[in-house]
Amino acid sequence: MTTVSHWAIVWDLLLIYSYLDMADSWPSDFRDMGLTMLAGWMFSSKFLKLLGHYIRYPGDFLLLPVSILFGYLHGFIKGYAMLSLNVTAWGSREGADDDDANRMIRMNQKHQEAFDYRNTTGCYTQ
Repeated sequence: MTTVSHWAIVWDLLLIYSYLDMADSWPSDFRDMGLTMLAGWMFSSKFLKLLGHYIRYPGDFLLLPVSILFGYLHGFIKGYAMLSLNVTAWGSREGADDDDANRMIRMNQKHQEAFDYRNTTGCYTQ
């Protein structure tokens, strides 16, 4: 469930929006201090996740902004993958995609047995 539900950019923006909405009536210095603490919490949670790696390879600490940006980009990649789940294509094989529309049609059990690989090769006996 975490792979489907973890959209870093959406959750982070919702956290910031809900905080700003809640702290709207606060004095500006308290609101700004709270926003700074929230941003620090969000940053530290993304940093602590990779702390073991940074201890082993300290030079990779420079790649922390790239890691955070990839976390946000990865949400868009997962969204595109979910929206294009029914698109299948070989791409590199000539003529392989000619029956792409037919391949995605759901068959009932009777038709499935007629196209079953074991039935067409004679390897399946009842």
